[in-house]
Amino acid sequence: MDGTKIMKHYIDENKQLYGIGEATDIDGDQSFLVQDTWTLLTDEEFQAIVNAPVPIPDATNITNKQGRLQLLALGKYSDVQTAINSLPSPQKEQAQIEYDFAPTWEINHPTLLMLLVALGISDSDVQALFNEASKL
Repeated sequence: MDGTKIMKHYIDENKQLYGIGEATDIDGDQSFLVQDTWTLLTDEEFQAIVNAPVPIPDATNITNKQGRLQLLALGKYSDVQTAINSLPSPQKEQAQIEYDFAPTWEINHPTLLMLLVALGISDSDVQALFNEASKL
């Protein structure tokens, strides 16, 4: 052989990839390393896996600035004070303090969720709001 390293690619049940060299005159046969539970991949399957886009996890925290900018983008920013004022006490005061002074917004924070609902943002749209805001 000419010393060229020939690799076979495998994947295990946990989606872990392995590259195992075939017999060459440099490193010898490594096929003894292959586990029974591994699946041999074609070159096309291997390339599809390594070139697949990395999923972006859902955002769970955003900065106050990102949240406000996203509300502006949604056309809701000018409605915030009206929504806060519509809440009963002490939720109204809590929402005002959170909106004015919290450095971050947490997706499951009850006061924030109450404010977003008062703005007409449904529970199902909150994650989309956070995901978009996290890009700002």
